[in-house]
Amino acid sequence: MTEISPEIIPMQPLFREMNRWSRLPFVWGETDCCTVLGDWVQVVTGQDPAAHLRGMYATRGECQRETGYLTDPVACMSGCLDTIGGLPRSDRDMRPGDIGVYRYAGERWAYGGIWTGEHWATHMDRGVCFRAARAVEVLASWGVGYAA
Repeated sequence: MTEISPEIIPMQPLFREMNRWSRLPFVWGETDCCTVLGDWVQVVTGQDPAAHLRGMYATRGECQRETGYLTDPVACMSGCLDTIGGLPRSDRDMRPGDIGVYRYAGERWAYGGIWTGEHWATHMDRGVCFRAARAVEVLASWGVGYAA
């Protein structure tokens, strides 16, 4: 049997980004669940909606104080997206590559993630977590314009 080199198999940009996340440490204000969404938006659109936040906070408490994310994640994300002219809401018609904020199975905190078409992918302190659509409450989602 012939072994196929990984360089030969093209990886879709969406999954390449999640693979990159899996190698990143979780660092508040640098590579947390929302700043990595800014990275993804920049990959697709060329604009970074999280540029103004990078390095502004280093803890969950500082994140709340600087961004208000923990109490109003939708407003925080909308405000970030407004810095690049906004993105269209996709709440009723999510497509792979769209970004959003959601709560998992009644948890207190909201997470930022990328919709894969079947799951929400989120960068967390333990790597990349995939959560099934049926287990989350989507608070808002935005179309990034990604086409596989």
